[in-house]
Amino acid sequence: MKKKNELKTNVRGRDQQIGITLIALIITIIVMLILVGVVITVAIRGDLFATARKAVADTEKEKQKELDIAINAEEMIDRAISNGLGEIIEKKIEKQASEARKVYAIVYSDGTMEFNSTGNADTSKEVKLKTDNIASKLFKSVNEVPWKDYAGTITEVKITSKIEPDTTQRWFQDFTNLTTITNINNLDTSNVLAMGQMFYGCESLTSLDLSSFDTGKVMNMKSLFCGAKNLASINLSSFNTSNVEDMSFMFDTCSALTNVNVSGFNTENVTNMRSMFYRCSALENIDVSSFNTDNVTDMG
Repeated sequence: MKKKNELKTNVRGRDQQIGITLIALIITIIVMLILVGVVITVAIRGDLFATARKAVADTEKEKQKELDIAINAEEMIDRAISNGLGEIIEKKIEKQASEARKVYAIVYSDGTMEFNSTGNADTSKEVKLKTDNIASKLFKSVNEVPWKDYAGTITEVKITSKIEPDTTQRWFQDFTNLTTITNINNLDTSNVLAMGQMFYGCESLTSLDLSSFDTGKVMNMKSLFCGAKNLASINLSSFNTSNVEDMSFMFDTCSALTNVNVSGFNTENVTNMRSMFYRCSALENIDVSSFNTDNVTDMG
């Protein structure tokens, strides 16, 4: 009988302990729910989420500002060097320029831009701009580019006939909404001496097939793809870089690139590789084992 009473007492004690534990657990859950509610209320009333979004936006602005500062400084240095590469290229263009080679650029109101050898525009579209022959025009600054004011409105570039320019420098600079280049194989680059900033700031392009490019005469590839932050694929298989002297900022801020094949690059004449792969944050591997850097003076 005594053992039976002791057993009942133990059971009651255990039940009471379990009951207390359950009550404590329920109270803890209630307190946590109250705290979560308070945090959410504070977040909503205190614009916590809006502040977070603003912080992200501010960070992106600062990144862009940093990029702009770098490019502005780069252009100031270019202007300061009176006997630099730009002057050499300009003289070479004068020697090889031919009146037979014609290149015209036409900007339409529908967001398309056309390059052709005739200067004839599509009469079914409203023309915003038509240039004179630009086959031998070296745009030394963005302010010299005739279509710079329309750059952000262009979504598609069409090369409707074979063209043979002496330079493609800054052709698509700041085309931030460009997504398509049609018939790029109509662009004969065999006489091109400068490609600097050609695709600079083309942040809506996701892929480029430049396998048709003959770059045997090109001396300047500076900032060629700089700022093309969504460019995930570039075919450079035909690139002959034996005459290139400047590759600085070439892939700067190509932050979507995971791989780019530069193993065939001939860099024996390159003097400037500054920031060549700067801010390529997604790049997983890069083979530069064939690079000859004997003449390189800047790898900053």
